[in-house]
Amino acid sequence: ATSATLVAISDLPFVLMFAGVIFVVGGPLGWVPLLLIPLIVLVSVAVQWPLARTMKENLRETCLKQGLLIEAIDGLETLKAVGGEAFMQRRWEMFSALAANTSMKARQLSSVAGGVVMFFQQVQTVVLIVLGVYLINAGQLTMGALIATVMLASRATAPLAQVVALAVRFQQAKAALQSLNKLMKVPVDRDPSLEYLAKPQLTGQLTLKNLTFAYPGQSKQLNQPALQGIE
Repeated sequence: ATSATLVAISDLPFVLMFAGVIFVVGGPLGWVPLLLIPLIVLVSVAVQWPLARTMKENLRETCLKQGLLIEAIDGLETLKAVGGEAFMQRRWEMFSALAANTSMKARQLSSVAGGVVMFFQQVQTVVLIVLGVYLINAGQLTMGALIATVMLASRATAPLAQVVALAVRFQQAKAALQSLNKLMKVPVDRDPSLEYLAKPQLTGQLTLKNLTFAYPGQSKQLNQPALQGIE
């Protein structure tokens, strides 16, 4: 796990704690961030399915691109002999474009989710200020309590915004792990449950004495040896 992941996970338990402090300081204003938290979580969950599909497509296209590179390097002499450099270059450019397209699509999904979360945070600030003004006018809240409430509310929803930003990394790791597990389940070339023919060690000490060879299919009278007396 990276430092950003650890920071986001360590901040999550403080979300409910900040919400409870807001209830103590701001009274009924604590319902605003408490209602906003499920909306942010819903956005984070909703973006996972299209993001997972996009990351799987990106991993598949990246594997095709890398496989093409290995194939071209392994058969470099054959490519030069048949003049297939242009064909392999066009395939490389096609796979590179597909991988870049899916990577950009994943970034767009993450950016949209992050933008929606930032919009909710701004709406939260506006709603807190508007409701706080009415509570101050009614004598139920002080100016300092309103300022503290706005600051604590932004701090309460900040870890959730980081979780949305980490969705791309999570889906990348998930897709890579699934691909690795699929690779490890592929049958090996040499099955340990089968018994193969023994391969004894050859010393190379072979001797030929009085070797005779004749072509088959002829009568015994005409079956003259083609080779005879070879040593």
